[in-house]
Amino acid sequence: MNWVVIKDLKVALGFSLAFIAGIAAILLAIGDNDFFVVLLLFAQAFTILSVGRASKLTTIDKSNTR
Repeated sequence: MNWVVIKDLKVALGFSLAFIAGIAAILLAIGDNDFFVVLLLFAQAFTILSVGRASKLTTIDKSNTR
């Protein structure tokens, strides 16, 4: 079930980009740069899209195994 999500490149890329954007946002916030808000929004969007795709992949996988 989880193997389908793990080997999907788009899901891995989305979560990786969200993680990198979150770290960059923290570093920008420490440096008192207002651009961190944009990066936080991008990180949230990447996470939402990746979770949606992962959910869709696991639903498809469950329907194929039964």
